[in-house]
Amino acid sequence: MDTSSLQLVPWAEDDFWLLLRKNEPAMTEHLGGPETGAKLRERHQRYLALSAREPHWPRSCPSPPSAPNGEGGSPESGDPPSDLLLL
Repeated sequence: MDTSSLQLVPWAEDDFWLLLRKNEPAMTEHLGGPETGAKLRERHQRYLALSAREPHWPRSCPSPPSAPNGEGGSPESGDPPSDLLLL
């Protein structure tokens, strides 16, 4: 992945789908397994609060972003952007 065209953007309300997408057994096996829906919503709210206080809770997206969730993926399709990089 060419990271020269990536930009860090603050965590946003529309980013909840990223937590849903990564909440699968293969991605969480060393963290105790998938989280419940309530736990994911709590974490999303923490991320939003952190991002509001200090924009140091970012995610990356293509620069400039073509849509709120980057290129190629969407909450509806369940597909992440092809060049998504979570920090």
